[in-house]
Amino acid sequence: MGARGGMPTTTHHQNPNFPKKAKTKNSRLILGTSQEVPLTAYTGAYSNAGYHVVTVTIRGKKLFIDASDRSMGFILTFEHFKDQTKYIAYLTDVLEGGNEPVDAEFIFQNGRAVRQLGLDLEPAVRDLIWFDFLAAPASA
Repeated sequence: MGARGGMPTTTHHQNPNFPKKAKTKNSRLILGTSQEVPLTAYTGAYSNAGYHVVTVTIRGKKLFIDASDRSMGFILTFEHFKDQTKYIAYLTDVLEGGNEPVDAEFIFQNGRAVRQLGLDLEPAVRDLIWFDFLAAPASA
């Protein structure tokens, strides 16, 4: 069972290149990287057996996931970290509030995030939980 809402953790992947402790808004500034890939390259539906489908959208010039429709609802707002694929996602619990930073990573193929989205949603597990890409939005 997972720490977030008792959902099982089904798919994990440890990425030794992801900075597990670089979880501040200043991390992006220290590295001097900026978002170069259009945000539309990341948008679409991603699925995980335990967390079901999440949809990455754009809100306020940032990547955004609204998963508030679940029993343990949450919202994620993404800040670019480095390499156009690594992000810090700020998790807000719908019932309890908060703004907890979690690691996030997109796997690209042919200039689009079409492979997977990894999120560090399970504090007890030292791996990202991977969501498989399902589909881009119809307008992308």
